[in-house]
Amino acid sequence: MATDVFSNNWEALKWSEWMPLDTPHKVFKQITTDPGVYRIRAIGVDILVYIGQTGRNLRERLNDLRRSIYGSVMPYNDPHTASPNLWAWYQEEKYKYECSVANVNLSKSNRQALEDMMLWKHRVETGKSTLCNYGRFHPRYIKSRDRNSRFRGYKLPPNEQNPSGGISTVPLYSHGMPIDLDWMGLSWSPFIRLDENTFKQIPRTKGLYRFISSDKNRILYIGETKNLRNRCRSHQNYDWDDQSVGVSYVSFGEEILDYQLRELEVDLIGCYFSIYKEAPLFQYGG
Repeated sequence: MATDVFSNNWEALKWSEWMPLDTPHKVFKQITTDPGVYRIRAIGVDILVYIGQTGRNLRERLNDLRRSIYGSVMPYNDPHTASPNLWAWYQEEKYKYECSVANVNLSKSNRQALEDMMLWKHRVETGKSTLCNYGRFHPRYIKSRDRNSRFRGYKLPPNEQNPSGGISTVPLYSHGMPIDLDWMGLSWSPFIRLDENTFKQIPRTKGLYRFISSDKNRILYIGETKNLRNRCRSHQNYDWDDQSVGVSYVSFGEEILDYQLRELEVDLIGCYFSIYKEAPLFQYGG
């Protein structure tokens, strides 16, 4: 399928030229120190493996990524959570990587929602997810934890697989508006108020949910959870700025995996951002 995800004007941003992650430091210094978004692809394979964002310094963030992904041992999960995954794909497929960046001047919540929109657009344009977002991981490896734990990931025995390396969900396509009961082709429940009398209507299943301002009729927050009733109850006393709040949800069976729920959540937030050019009011801390 023809795709635009590698172009220098993808999603109307001014992307830099692609640069190998292992390029000499004096050349790598050409990368801007502004905040923004970045994308990583496998050289010669045209696989987009990761999309990220940072509010501090694009060059510094990519330096965090490139320092250890070609080393002899799996790097820790910090300072960059994608490092262990890129390392594992390099070990198994000999992927080497290049990066491209774009400066964006947005708030933290809107910058994160922009990342979600690009991840969603990538799924729609290519029919698949990036290899290293959503909590996905290489199926043959266990991921390292943060360096304080001193736990390094490792390769699994031949008869074992990491469930986070399974197949992706089919991407959600734009359909309707965010308050519709068939938004994105899903079967949403009717909105109900958040109170003790209504929680029993909500199942204790995995699912997606969205909070709405009942008086202003707009989405306040979009999320995913392993237990819809418990998650909605935990939001009951949240400071919604005195707004009357309702919730609507989509329930799934136990067979859906954590990273697959995250894929669908990102699709929803990404589509919302594409419509309104901003994140839901309380998304990512608002």
